Amino acid sequence: MLLDTRILPALGKAYVQDLSARQIREFYKKLENAKTTNNRSKNGKLSGTYRRHYHQLLSAILNFAVKSGYITISPMVAVDPPRMDTPEAAFLDMEDIAKVMDTLENIKDPMWKAFFILEMYTSCRPGKLIGLDWSDLKDGILTIKAGSNYIKEKGTVRTDRPKTKASNREIVLPKSVLKILEKWKSQTGS
Repeated sequence: MLLDTRILPALGKAYVQDLSARQIREFYKKLENAKTTNNRSKNGKLSGTYRRHYHQLLSAILNFAVKSGYITISPMVAVDPPRMDTPEAAFLDMEDIAKVMDTLENIKDPMWKAFFILEMYTSCRPGKLIGLDWSDLKDGILTIKAGSNYIKEKGTVRTDRPKTKASNREIVLPKSVLKILEKWKSQTGS
């Protein structure tokens, strides 16, 4: 999609050996003002992070051209990548956590209470939590080793391994969390 929607219309008429760093920089300048087609952008323009994807694709294409002998040096060596502008993730401070915990005390449904408590203690994505099984919890340790996710159209999908090595982990849960999980499990009869 990146190739067809913007790269080829802007740079596709040039032969790879004639493509210059100046042309690529001009393309990046146009991307700064390009309108986005999704509704997630606050200003209606492409984010620096998204523009960085164009840089990565162009770099891969031109590196392939170097390896294939079409060019000797990639013009990308003289082009700075667009700046990433995705904001850092915001985390809860202790005061916010206390407010969330107070709110969770009022939740009557043990499943939802367990879900939100696990979300806070594990930092797992919701789909990952929904995909967990009781067999993933032993002796107070939640083991995330199988790649499991809940996908709306398919239900729970389990694979042999998680997406990344960092996803493969063991989380020791405090007794207060285990108590909530036990309550939920006893009500479901699992």
